[in-house]
Amino acid sequence: MTDLATLINSRTYNIVLESSTLTCSFHRHIRKLEREFIKNTKSHTAGSIRVSPPEVNESSSDEILAWRLRMKRNQERRNRVEYTDQEIDNLIEGIETLGSKWNQILLTYKFHPSRTSVDLRDKYKSLINGD
Repeated sequence: MTDLATLINSRTYNIVLESSTLTCSFHRHIRKLEREFIKNTKSHTAGSIRVSPPEVNESSSDEILAWRLRMKRNQERRNRVEYTDQEIDNLIEGIETLGSKWNQILLTYKFHPSRTSVDLRDKYKSLINGD
């Protein structure tokens, strides 16, 4: 007899969640919305492969987050963008107020849309080391 825990992995979890009689209606509804979102997203991105970032001054945080998700989904390599003086000032101010909560700094202060929390961490380390 095989243990159920050994059969459930990241690939089979959603199948078990959807087919289980113990799953509540709320979770079933969330899974339905997720399937619709995936279906709509695939049909919209089928023809477009190249995605350019929105302009920093004109874009809202929602547009920036949406662009980051598209970039992650398409697995495109980002072009290198030098840090501006304002971004470095924002990074230092973020460290002083929020500590090393990189994602919080990224969302609180204004950075280029292609920046990630890992980019901020690496830049701060290079500033500290004098690179």
